[in-house]
Amino acid sequence: MCVREGLGQNRDLLLLFATIALVGLGSALFHGTLLKVSQQADETPMIIAITQYVYLLWKDKLPYTSGKLWPTLIWSHNIAFAVLHWRYEWVTAFQVYFGIWSVLAAVRLRHMYKHELQELPVVRRLIKWYFFTWLFGVAVWQVDFHLCHHVNQLPINPQGHAWWHMSVGVASFLGPLALAFVEAKKRGLNPSIRFHGGLLPLIHTKEKI
Repeated sequence: MCVREGLGQNRDLLLLFATIALVGLGSALFHGTLLKVSQQADETPMIIAITQYVYLLWKDKLPYTSGKLWPTLIWSHNIAFAVLHWRYEWVTAFQVYFGIWSVLAAVRLRHMYKHELQELPVVRRLIKWYFFTWLFGVAVWQVDFHLCHHVNQLPINPQGHAWWHMSVGVASFLGPLALAFVEAKKRGLNPSIRFHGGLLPLIHTKEKI
């Protein structure tokens, strides 16, 4: 299933996957140039993607979801963040703020895993791998960041920062994929997961989501 065929007219999911792709492009630009503007192209899309993901995860639990209230608030927040982050160039504050949004996503996913997805084992497996890859990535990143001097003294540098990018990249695909599967199930589209090349899980439906 290609993105267009699988996500169809669900603009929220299309936007989520588009912003995740934008994070990848911004990250490559930042690490290739180390310029301020490219750093913003990396970190601001991260906030846009995680806020969109959290909104979609919690949407069923929020009041006043029939109108434009929540999308308006989220995008107002994102624009304000982009302006302030450009002005103040947060480092630790950015990491903490992104971590807070990530915890909000994790709390909802954990609740879904325990109480809402008993009849969807394939989604539960996606969520398991989401948590594993995410936590592994964060762990190696923190070791690489805080113990850099010791890591550099090893005979072979394990390249923890690279593992962070790869692991979180996988998690950033698996988490939204699980959400897209649930959305397709809600719409009665009889979705299934097929592994392309034996590794890449994709959703297949008879109709557009």
